[in-house]
Amino acid sequence: MPIMYEPQHGMPVQVPDGRENDFLALGYRTTPPYTPPPPTPKPTGEQIPENKEEEAPGRVKINSASLKELSERFGLSTPQAKELKDGRPYATVEDLIAKIPDIDWVTLSTQINFE
Repeated sequence: MPIMYEPQHGMPVQVPDGRENDFLALGYRTTPPYTPPPPTPKPTGEQIPENKEEEAPGRVKINSASLKELSERFGLSTPQAKELKDGRPYATVEDLIAKIPDIDWVTLSTQINFE
């Protein structure tokens, strides 16, 4: 039995042979959802200038990220990353859901910066 992943929580599910297309139509995925690597700790004693705005660690600027970064960080295929890049700019998670609905953007929203 093949394994597919739930659309909402990404939990693995065994699918009966020959029923893969039925599950794909329901939003199931054949690849596991993207899990980001743990954040790397900052070295101690490092000074940050007061006027420099510190960017949130691990966030991707969705409106300026490269194709490679979009595909690697969010698990997008190259055509999906290109479609996402061509549809810029995005202001909200809802904009992303409307453009590429088969990605769990709500879960990934903690990794996205819309600036």
